[in-house]
Amino acid sequence: MESQIKILLVKLKEPVVNAPIVPSLGLWNLRAIARMADPDSYIDICDEQLGNEVEAFLEDTKWDIVGISAMFSVQHFQMLRVASLAKESGARIIVGGIHGSIEGIKNKSIIDDVCYGEGENFFLSHVFGKQGNLTMDEFPNPDFSNNAMSSYWAFKKPFGLTSKTNKWVPFETSRGCPRSCDFCIVPSYWGHWRPFSISKLNDRMSYLADKGIEEVFISDDNMSANKEHFLGVMERFKYYGFAWSTPNGFSAKTILDDGCFKAITRTNCWQLQLAFDATTEKSQL
Repeated sequence: MESQIKILLVKLKEPVVNAPIVPSLGLWNLRAIARMADPDSYIDICDEQLGNEVEAFLEDTKWDIVGISAMFSVQHFQMLRVASLAKESGARIIVGGIHGSIEGIKNKSIIDDVCYGEGENFFLSHVFGKQGNLTMDEFPNPDFSNNAMSSYWAFKKPFGLTSKTNKWVPFETSRGCPRSCDFCIVPSYWGHWRPFSISKLNDRMSYLADKGIEEVFISDDNMSANKEHFLGVMERFKYYGFAWSTPNGFSAKTILDDGCFKAITRTNCWQLQLAFDATTEKSQL
């Protein structure tokens, strides 16, 4: 139909040696929120890590919006290149991700909007003109297919370049962090620590189990910020049996708590990368 909005989401290549080839959970979330806001919308994802070329996407379709995720400073020139190409095609350019949020406002000649922090409510209000005040528990499940995931699984380069199974996906139980470490941008970018409820996580885990997913890589910045919530997450992991690990870091203090440590051992956890953070202020919890 003529009124159908067409949105292209772009995950930029990471020009570093032996970089993991993994999907963007953030872009899955945006695709889900877009389809919830407007079921007739057309959304596609171009992942340069898979060898996709944004030029081909721009040639094949007249996009209304091109959203670019730029998480790292090494993606700066790719971000500007893709934004320039998409701008020439007449699309509205939105950038997000930590680097994109910081640098996007400096390049207003080619970038129309900057999404700072999580994108679901931003997309609802700035793209679809709806109230962008959903709670995290009201967000839909990430939108992906196993057919699309098979492209990532084939590379065998997950987070940390190793996995316990062949059917893995990124997963989040919370966003933000209650700490205020001098070296970290997470609290100012993602905000204070906000968990998905255990009920919502159960729904998301059931969604993954139905797809045959066997392993999750936790993308949280501080999944164990609240002990009661963490123990609830462990009960869900125990129930569903997912293999899991924390490539984004895990508080070293958690394993010193006897109750938390025992809860972990009852799950299929196979690797914890410990983060020895140095906080400068009290927790916001």
